This record gives sequence, structure tokens and C-alpha cells, in this order.
Amino acid sequence: MSCYAGLPGVIQWWAEAGDTDEHTVEVYGVYLPCVLGSVGFVFATYVYVVEVTHDYNIFRRPPPEHRSQHSLGYGVARLNLLGSILFLVASVGYFVQVPPYEYTEPWEHLVSLWGVRFPFAAGSACFIFASILMLPESLSD
Repeated sequence: MSCYAGLPGVIQWWAEAGDTDEHTVEVYGVYLPCVLGSVGFVFATYVYVVEVTHDYNIFRRPPPEHRSQHSLGYGVARLNLLGSILFLVASVGYFVQVPPYEYTEPWEHLVSLWGVRFPFAAGSACFIFASILMLPESLSD
């Protein structure tokens, strides 16, 4: 839904059709689906870490006898979890972000830069690095 709402003119069309302002349509059509999708994504990667470590406490390292055989898979799972958490932070940052043409205070630009753009970039880097590590991990079995 948020991908469709991001197309040019869609938010304006929805706002005119529903007699609401564009910001409300943007919140319900773009921001809220992004946050809900990110929450689901964090849950899925949490389940992935639990599957790899066989432990519901994701902060505990695997026992020493299992550490060598799960080290690469454990790293891939943790990178994916970190990336999904960063995507959730960026999605929540949408709610306080101000469009660039409406900046009136310096902190608004910082929220946009460090609250939305940086977490998306860092999360994407985590996913790219994890996917590169998945190839040798999949061939190790």
C-alpha cells in the first residue's frame, strides 16, 4: 500500500476523494504501513535468530560446543536482525520527519538525516553484507 501511495499524485487524489488533508492520508497510507511492516520484519528476523541459536534469549551467545558450527549462520541472523531493527527505527522516524521544503528549525533536518535516512542506509548495508555471507554459509553444509 505504501508503495502505491508513494506514486506521484496518489496522495493528492486520495485526499480529494476522502475530503481529508494530505498529511492524514500520508500517515495512514505510507507511514503506518511502513511501521507495521517493520514490526513484522523484526518479528520474523527474531524467529530466524531463535532458529539459528535454539534459544529465545537473542542476546546470549550460543554455547561453546555449538559456536563453531553456527558462527557464520549466527552472524548472518544477527546482521539481518540489526538491519530490520534499523528499518523499524527509520519507519518510526517518518512520524517526526518534516519535508525538506518545510524546514524551519535545524533539528528538523537532523531528524530527517539521522532518524530516517541513516537507519535505512545502515539497515540496507546490514542486509547486503548478510546476503553476501549467506553464500558461503549455504555452501558449508
